[in-house]
Parts: sequence; structure tokens; C-alpha cells
Amino acid sequence: ENAIKYGERQPCGVDPKTGRQRWLFRYERGGITVVTDESQTMEVTSWTHPCWGLNLEKVHITEDMKRSHHQADQDSKRARHCWNSHAVAVVDQSGSMRKTDAEGGVTRSDLVWLCLAIDYIGRRLRTGEATQKDYFSLVLMGPTAKCVIHEHPMNWILYNTIIDMLRTRQ
Repeated sequence: ENAIKYGERQPCGVDPKTGRQRWLFRYERGGITVVTDESQTMEVTSWTHPCWGLNLEKVHITEDMKRSHHQADQDSKRARHCWNSHAVAVVDQSGSMRKTDAEGGVTRSDLVWLCLAIDYIGRRLRTGEATQKDYFSLVLMGPTAKCVIHEHPMNWILYNTIIDMLRTRQ
């Protein structure tokens, strides 16, 4: 209702089954895009905007951190026997991950990125549980599987990469 009442109405193509015009309503105050049928009374689909309402700050990366990351990255290729661990996360990126059934209207996908950044990477780095001798890979599962992070040292650069993925909803 709010999308139709306060949103901006735009044509968004023709329904291939009925040949009727579909309308798109953008409700920016709620961070939601809603597509309705031609009568503008029935929702066809809706989705939240990536990272809407979340502002997780990235960590400032110093030159020392960059040098240390580069060295760890080079070492990883030469001396895998020196690794402490290698974790591989597989993240579902299907349509159900856009549901906003979590508290505060956050999507399931947003929660995955938050958990990876804050809990899995950030907390472990702060406590010393993870070091640059621990490695991380990330596979996104949608219609196909795609490895988007491959054997990355656990560090604040990885943390920032995950924050970027939250913001752009990879």
C-alpha cells in the first residue's frame, strides 16, 4: 500500500502471459522495490535494496597491513604446509535470500554478509583466534556455483571485501 501511495510509478514491461502492462513502484523511504499488476492492487514481486539501513564501517587499511597481506598471499602459494586452516563458505544466493523475514527488515542475504564479516572474520581477528596463516574461500550458489574469494588470508582486507559484498549484494 505504501509503495502505491507514496512510490514513483513507472511502466516496467509487458506481462508475457497476459500481454498487459506491468507497473513498477519504488518506495525509497522503505528501501523496497515493488512490482504490481496492471490494476496496481496486487503485488507481483518485491525486493529490498542491498544493505538498506545498514552502515557497517570498513576498517582503515594501513600500508603495513597491505604489505603484510601481500606477503601472506605470496607465502600461501609457496608453503601450504604452513597454513593453520582453510575455511570454505558456501553462500546461497537464490531468490529466497532476498526475503526480509529477519528483525528490522534485513534480508537473509544481508545477515549472511554481516555474520561472515562481524562474527567469523572480525571477532576471530580481534581475539587472535585467526591470523594470516588461516585462509578463507567463498563460493556463491545461485543457478551456478562461483568461487568469488579463493584462498584469501584472514585479515582486515578480507573483512572489508565482505563488507563490499554486503553493500553490493553479490
